[in-house]
Amino acid sequence: MTDELSTTESLAGLPPEVSAFREHFVAGRADFAEASIRDHAKDIASRLTVFDNPFIAGVVDDFFPPDLYDRLVSNWPATKDIPSVDLSAVARNYSVSERRGLRLDQADDTRSASFSGGPWPAVRAFFESPTLVSGLVTRFAGEIQDQIATLDGRSGDPEYKLWLNYDAGSLEALGAHVDHPRKLLTIVVYIGLDGAIDKSSPQRWGTSLYDVGNESIEALEFSPNAQRSAARTVEFERNRAFIMPNSRRALHGVAGGQPGVGRATLMCGYWLASLPQQ
Repeated sequence: MTDELSTTESLAGLPPEVSAFREHFVAGRADFAEASIRDHAKDIASRLTVFDNPFIAGVVDDFFPPDLYDRLVSNWPATKDIPSVDLSAVARNYSVSERRGLRLDQADDTRSASFSGGPWPAVRAFFESPTLVSGLVTRFAGEIQDQIATLDGRSGDPEYKLWLNYDAGSLEALGAHVDHPRKLLTIVVYIGLDGAIDKSSPQRWGTSLYDVGNESIEALEFSPNAQRSAARTVEFERNRAFIMPNSRRALHGVAGGQPGVGRATLMCGYWLASLPQQ
């Protein structure tokens, strides 16, 4: 594709704000002792297919090592055990399908002791791996620097939030929107589709990307996917990751809308926290 960017460009010379974000995030975090998993995490940034139309983002297959992915799928919770998430606060102007979700970045936030064992500690460690985070932050340094420059300057420590999500229903899954400005980088890992899937399902339950043109989009202002024409769709494929640095142009959504079909994903956001108001 003519709009793909080189994956071998120089990673040296990080802007100071991006370097500080990376250094503060990885400080005190242990990487994997297993060389095979550490190498797999390190390889992700170089394996990314990065494109700049309609905005800069990337896709990589085989995000997790095969053994970890298989254990994750085998231990995925039953749908009834994933609490419902109320999207009404953000999906103001239209109805969306059912979303269920669990926070996984802290074991005691999951409401289930089962997430303290099995593959879940390794899953959390993968997303906070200094090897993975350093590679991705470096790969998207320019975009992250531009996003940091839009903030108010009252920036706290880097943090990450990891969600296990399940979407289902006949209505749209997630409206077109731009993320919160303090969310600098997002990884969405496609885990699986279940139910009455057909040949249209990978596209409908993948991530649609839109060209904002001259339109002014407020962060977290949701609108129906059906009102827009996708410039690109990252189709759903098991163990594929959609990786997106945030920007005012990063308008994306999930059409969904197939009765009897469910979409399982992991979503990790890397944030620059706000300082408390004095």
